[in-house]
Amino acid sequence: MVKNSKHILLAVLSIVVIMFSSCIPQRKVMLLQDKKSEGDTIARVLDKITDKYVIRPNDQLFVQVQSPNAELSRFFNLGMMNTGSSSMTTSSMGANIYTYDVDDSVRIEMPVVGFVNLKGCTLSEAKVRIAEAVSRSLKDFTLNVKLTSNSFVTLGEFNRQGMYTMRSPQMTIYEAIAMAGGMTVFAKRNEIQLMRRLENGEVAIYNIDMLGRDVINSDLYYVYPNDVLYAKPMKVKVFGFGETLSFGLLTSTLSLLLLIVNLTK
Repeated sequence: MVKNSKHILLAVLSIVVIMFSSCIPQRKVMLLQDKKSEGDTIARVLDKITDKYVIRPNDQLFVQVQSPNAELSRFFNLGMMNTGSSSMTTSSMGANIYTYDVDDSVRIEMPVVGFVNLKGCTLSEAKVRIAEAVSRSLKDFTLNVKLTSNSFVTLGEFNRQGMYTMRSPQMTIYEAIAMAGGMTVFAKRNEIQLMRRLENGEVAIYNIDMLGRDVINSDLYYVYPNDVLYAKPMKVKVFGFGETLSFGLLTSTLSLLLLIVNLTK
């Protein structure tokens, strides 16, 4: 009986060790950890994402030309005239918004103006180039240019996976994660993957360590339109442990097994 009790006790201890080793330490879930020295501060000059994002094929641009002469304005705006590279979407306010599709050569086709080459242009540079094209036919006008394909996707260990529209032209990765409801406890925060389509059409994959502060001063601090964020699961999740695993459950299990040992003595 004593020998059996020792075997049971050994089994109990083994189970407890395995369960405790499966718990997730705080250092694996806490963001913005100071991995350098105490008292370090990080200052970042906030660059506008619209000044860094270069227009790519398949982007969509809203372009509106306004002139004191309403009759002239109508010839330069979508909805009045049809082109082969336009589409229509409905805004959150219910109004129709006509957008230009950027083709594979990074061009848009506007009424009257024709094709405008936007290759290598940021949004502000595209506005200048479009204004130059319009000015050849219209002298007195104002121009409004916006990027309407401004969504990103979250996959994996986010509380809410899906596609989200950027609420502002400049969104940080922390704001993007917050929009997705944050990460689950099983997300590998030191290996968040960001997939980004480059100007040449290729897709680059970056690994981001969200546990440290280095991301704040990196080029990955901002989310770009059409970015995809993927949060990998920890091995704890892969092995089948759920979020209900807690210290209370461990202690209750230990108490029950110790009671069994005492009864078998």
